[in-house]
Amino acid sequence: MKLLNFVPKCREIKHIIDRYQARRAVVLQRLEAFSCRERPYLIIQQAPCTIYSHCNTLEQVWEANIADFDHHLDYASDFLPYLEPWVGTGVYASAFGCDYFWRDNDSPAVHYKAHSIDELDVLPEPCIESSPIMQMVLEIIALFRERGKDQLPISPTDTQSANDTATLVLDACELMVGCYEAPERIHSFLSKINDLIIEFTNQQIAAIGPNLLARPGHIMVSDPALSGISISDDNLAVVSANIGRDFCLKYDQALADAFGGLAIHSCGCWQHLMPDVARMRNVVQVDCAIDLAVDPNPNSPEAVRDAFAGSGIAVKARGISGLEPLLAALPRLVHPDLRLIVPIAATPDPEESRSIYAAVDRELEILYGG
Repeated sequence: MKLLNFVPKCREIKHIIDRYQARRAVVLQRLEAFSCRERPYLIIQQAPCTIYSHCNTLEQVWEANIADFDHHLDYASDFLPYLEPWVGTGVYASAFGCDYFWRDNDSPAVHYKAHSIDELDVLPEPCIESSPIMQMVLEIIALFRERGKDQLPISPTDTQSANDTATLVLDACELMVGCYEAPERIHSFLSKINDLIIEFTNQQIAAIGPNLLARPGHIMVSDPALSGISISDDNLAVVSANIGRDFCLKYDQALADAFGGLAIHSCGCWQHLMPDVARMRNVVQVDCAIDLAVDPNPNSPEAVRDAFAGSGIAVKARGISGLEPLLAALPRLVHPDLRLIVPIAATPDPEESRSIYAAVDRELEILYGG
């Protein structure tokens, strides 16, 4: 995706801040009603993101973020934009000595450091201060605060779960085999990653400050008035339920408890673990695909609904493209006891955006018996 030609000046930043504050004054009421169960659904429309393909330098990260932030404000939505110090999915892997591979106009890649379980014993001890990528994240946060005049919310970076990060540091096949053949060694490694996640997340939170901290963060409905942190645990889609409970969700639970809330995303079909997630403590949101438009192996809308109805967890079920297909799919998702976040396809026309929002709002009100 081409980087938007948007280099804000002080006057333009003030305009963005004013627009954001006006939007938040309205949307925050809906978020608070949703949080206290007075409103059963949210409708979000997000602008296309450039931050995932333009993050090689601090200046690129700022320009992509502020351009996306500004364009988010053009849409009718219950989503409040926030700045995110996104520099790829390998931030935590980099602390173990994994090399970053930077690419123009694309997300960076990370190369795993260990090719066998035995090599875990000779990995460098993870160190935030000596990780150039982690230090870059902290520098970006400082830049966001300066350029945004401490008026625009900021989330922590994209936090890959302990299991996800483990398969970025160690050959994924080796890690999966190790769960069966050397579980103690894998648990020790996962615990070390989780400790690092807690330590670095706390550093980011301190750098952002409580008044600007967009929680839970990455891809989730977020605001300083909400709680928790966001993680990506994509390996939920490729492990069995037993392995997922012991080697994924165990560590996710520790993060949920450490930060007073957790939002969990996984690509792919992970409905076999959704009932387990629904029983976890302090899970506040989940994000999952329910259509081929966004994922080659989506979850069944009915399975998502049945797993999370009555759990209190907000479910962001994404993927239905087009207004009519979305309206047709909503009855498969809605349940009186399901807190639902409905993404709708973005449209650059503000009038069309409002019209689509209104149509989805009407249908949801009917389905929820409003």
